[in-house]
Amino acid sequence: YKTIKKKKKKDILILQHYDPIFLGIFLKFIGYKNIINVVHTDLVDYYNSVSSLKKMIVKFMFYMIRNDLIVFVSNEAELKAKKKFNLANTKTIYNIYNFNKNINLNSKTNEIIVLGTVSRLHSVKNIDLVIRVIKELHNQGSNIELLIYGDGDQKELMHNYIKKLNCSEYIKLMGSENNKEKIYNSIDALISFSSIEGFGMTILESINFKKPIFYTDCSSGPRELMSPNSNPLEKIKNFEKTDVGYLVKPIHKQRAYELELDKYEEEYVDILNFFVDDVKNNKFSMKYDEERFSEEIIIFEWKKIIKELDEDS
Repeated sequence: YKTIKKKKKKDILILQHYDPIFLGIFLKFIGYKNIINVVHTDLVDYYNSVSSLKKMIVKFMFYMIRNDLIVFVSNEAELKAKKKFNLANTKTIYNIYNFNKNINLNSKTNEIIVLGTVSRLHSVKNIDLVIRVIKELHNQGSNIELLIYGDGDQKELMHNYIKKLNCSEYIKLMGSENNKEKIYNSIDALISFSSIEGFGMTILESINFKKPIFYTDCSSGPRELMSPNSNPLEKIKNFEKTDVGYLVKPIHKQRAYELELDKYEEEYVDILNFFVDDVKNNKFSMKYDEERFSEEIIIFEWKKIIKELDEDS
């Protein structure tokens, strides 16, 4: 707020995420009219997950700004929110991701397929399900390993869970690691059973390092990143093979740290088995349209809406 007080009321303010957007409602009443609201998550899924009191606050917020410009980082999140909250002025502008043509890519030297998760260790990522599925596939004779990169409030639970399932030899917690090249050169493919995404940056990272992706068709981001010509609102009931990996059916319900797979989860084992075979046999072209995430495109989109807002004021 101290920073905003230094601004002139004709200045353009970009308010990112819920707390600043809430503040923006009051700023409008004191004369700040040039406001761009930015939402980095799936607003509708967030709304459905919170308490009744928070639902009332979110409804109030987006009713008050329903005619103002709201920018989403996911087209799926935009489409859902526009319908749910009757928003009149929305737009999707992706985050910038600079694909690097000069990275050092490792070459596979052994028969073991190493899968990796790269995320915060949080309940919405369902890494415990990844562990259960990997264990079952390993029990069926698959020569497979899992490296878990990241940190978070589930770290201790996950450590004990791996020990309890007796799979420490082929499932390892790697901790937090900032060196992307080190991470992606240590794995053959990325795997995620996430329930929700804001954008899915690890998908683009994995594509950049030419590592195939096994990802739930969750909201919002994975489908429009991995299968950009499809409808992001239509979810797969089994799996879909793309140039860069598999989109697999979304999580039916969260079953935290269970010791056995249920029938719905057992289907993931068969799908993952197909995926591992495709990774072994280099069945993914990894061809990808990188331009839509370039600085040139994204900055152009931002300059365009800022110019339009400035001209209207």
